[in-house]
Amino acid sequence: GLAVIGDIGGDILPLEVTTFKGSGSINITGNLEAMMKESGQIAVTHVHSFAKDYGIDESVFKDTTINVHFPDAAPKDGNSAGIAMSIGIISVLTGRKVNCDVAMTGEVSLMGKALPIGGVQEKIIGAARAHMKKVLLPYANKEELDRVPSEVKDKLEIVLINTVGDAVKHALLPLETKDEVSQGLGVHG
Repeated sequence: GLAVIGDIGGDILPLEVTTFKGSGSINITGNLEAMMKESGQIAVTHVHSFAKDYGIDESVFKDTTINVHFPDAAPKDGNSAGIAMSIGIISVLTGRKVNCDVAMTGEVSLMGKALPIGGVQEKIIGAARAHMKKVLLPYANKEELDRVPSEVKDKLEIVLINTVGDAVKHALLPLETKDEVSQGLGVHG
């Protein structure tokens, strides 16, 4: 994910998602404010509602607990990590790895729309500083790209997305086959 962090400006916002046999609940942890936790709830609700579209067996939500964690100690608020949380949840439930060269930002609606966010310039500069190769940005933020310096934009492939489905196409790697895993040919991020 991408965030604007105090005086630092834009930076990457690492997040981890894991599952375990449990009650079908969702835990969103880290030094988070209420809006960020609500964004996580919306991400989970969206993925659950559209599970079949993402190749997820809907029954997994009955007895699997999902934990989304932001390990960075800096306090986080805002709602611009919804797309990243959705991608993390889809990744862990499908077994498809996230491309580590892709950063993303955007709020998510219950229907999976990528909603606009603030701090576009700072976030894109942060992605470039973190040596990301691609940034996924809500299409609704397109006009704000004009404010980003060309020398920063030239370092990145900026992809405008309308939905979580668009983000899946750019952020998740293909599912590894058993042969690739056993031969050590899998892509690791």
